[in-house]
Amino acid sequence: MRQWAHKHLPRSDEPIKILECGSGNGTLLLSFLTSPDTEPKRQQFILTGIDYSAKASTLAAGVEAERLKTLEIDAEDNDEIINDTPLANWREGDLLRDSIDEEWDLVMDKGTFDALCLSDEAVEEDEEKRLPSLVYPERVSRLVKDGGFFLITSCNFTEEEIKRRWTREGLGELCAEAKLTTGFTYQ
Repeated sequence: MRQWAHKHLPRSDEPIKILECGSGNGTLLLSFLTSPDTEPKRQQFILTGIDYSAKASTLAAGVEAERLKTLEIDAEDNDEIINDTPLANWREGDLLRDSIDEEWDLVMDKGTFDALCLSDEAVEEDEEKRLPSLVYPERVSRLVKDGGFFLITSCNFTEEEIKRRWTREGLGELCAEAKLTTGFTYQ
């Protein structure tokens, strides 16, 4: 996800706002503290992680504090530059139920949708009492600003299934696909 973002997000003199849905320990979001050394200039990011668990937000803040202690050495070892990025904003929040009146340039999901699809309990606050798997795409699409991007990775759904669930009317349009390849062979 980070590699895609560095390749496709337009560079800006303004900070790029990034949200991770279901941020957990925050490691994906914190990967934006640095950029490949091939970048023409340092990009400033405003990083926000939202997780339904207050403990996850506390953990993420602790992971960030530890990461910052070794950031300079890690960046040098990995041929990276340190971005001019303030501390991340770790929030406790329920993406299915809370009203979030903010938009981001990039919204990322690295497994939250997969987890929500396992639930067979209706979202009571939803007028139609739909399942989380139906409510979540609509809620998340409101968080992406016009011209922004939503990146999702899934281990439970095929590419076609993701397209069906995320490209219906009112949710935006599919603008890019990333094909992942692995060196794994199952025998």
